[in-house]
Amino acid sequence: MNLFGHLKLAVSVAENLPDVFFHLGYQRVALPRWFRRLASKTVIHRVWLSGYSGGFLGSVIVRDNCDTVHLCSDPDHPSGHNPTGR
Repeated sequence: MNLFGHLKLAVSVAENLPDVFFHLGYQRVALPRWFRRLASKTVIHRVWLSGYSGGFLGSVIVRDNCDTVHLCSDPDHPSGHNPTGR
């Protein structure tokens, strides 16, 4: 798929501008270095990088006694592990 196809797909599924950049990152569309430098430390760059690197999957993974992988964003998870302290 060419750049136009990736952009068309990202716009069709996105609800707002940051979503467009997230979907471009998720499709592994590499933005030019000049654009990444211009957009550094902005929401646009963060959501693109999150989609590109897969950071949306969660930052903490816990393995409980039965070796099942669980994301720890849920404080009521049955594994009893609560990384947020809530």
